[in-house]
Amino acid sequence: MSANPALASGAYRRAATAVPPLKAVVMVYDEIVNSLLRLDVALEKNDPAGAFAQVERAAKMCRGLQHALDFNASKDVSGQLDMVYKRMIFALHASFGKRDARARYRKLLEGIVELRNAWAEIGHEPARVLNG
Repeated sequence: MSANPALASGAYRRAATAVPPLKAVVMVYDEIVNSLLRLDVALEKNDPAGAFAQVERAAKMCRGLQHALDFNASKDVSGQLDMVYKRMIFALHASFGKRDARARYRKLLEGIVELRNAWAEIGHEPARVLNG
């Protein structure tokens, strides 16, 4: 395991010991959402370095979720979530530099908020609503 996934996984594990596991998952999703919102601002300001830093940060959080999966507890669910996280990471990187990147990231953001809210509902946390 490289250092970045190890750091992201470690951050998830530290959060999971401080708060209930479902809340920790929601918190990580919130950080992914925050990164995508900052990414949009960087793209709007034509700041490719700042935008790419947010892509990397969001991907790191996705890898943290991916590395925290417990395939022993539920192989089917973990396998499906593993694929979701892989696709999220791919979409983050594949959209970078595209002419319609902001629209692509907005669509990805909406899907991530939907997943985040599903976890929040299970953990009895409030939903997150996107503005605009």
